[in-house]
Amino acid sequence: MKIQLCEYCGKEFSAQRISAKYCSNSCKTLTSKQKKEKEKAALVALTKQKALDEQAYKAKQVKQARIEKNKVKRELKAAREKELAEQQAIIEKELQEREAAQLAEIAEKEQLAEKERLEKIEKEKAEEKLRNQERLESVARKKENERKFKYQLQLLEVIAVGAGVKYLIDLLSNDKPIF
Repeated sequence: MKIQLCEYCGKEFSAQRISAKYCSNSCKTLTSKQKKEKEKAALVALTKQKALDEQAYKAKQVKQARIEKNKVKRELKAAREKELAEQQAIIEKELQEREAAQLAEIAEKEQLAEKERLEKIEKEKAEEKLRNQERLESVARKKENERKFKYQLQLLEVIAVGAGVKYLIDLLSNDKPIF
């Protein structure tokens, strides 16, 4: 018989077989129980660890999903901002074009008004020139009429003087007393 140490309690015992590991059945049973408890604890620990790993995996997946969701949100926000900026640029361009068209229209109206003003001034100048010409013609007619009138007066004077002389001659030729 060989003397060995019990793997459970650590006492020396004399083994009947070479493969004996325990000093008694109780140590063997306790070892078996302890082994089962360890296996059970290991299984529970493994199950807990697996659950923890699954939770960690799920948490990681949730975190990754949040990150992805936030990334998509940022991309959507950036796309919306870009779209808004493009729309704003289009609106600003349209406003500038309208403003330019309005300014061009105003400039055209101003040019037309200036042209009309210049035409009116030219028309007024022509009318003034015509009035001046008519005044000059009127003055010339008046002078001509005055000249004719003076000529007629002179002619009348000559006629009157001639008539007076004739009257005197008639009076003298009648042999009548004059007074």
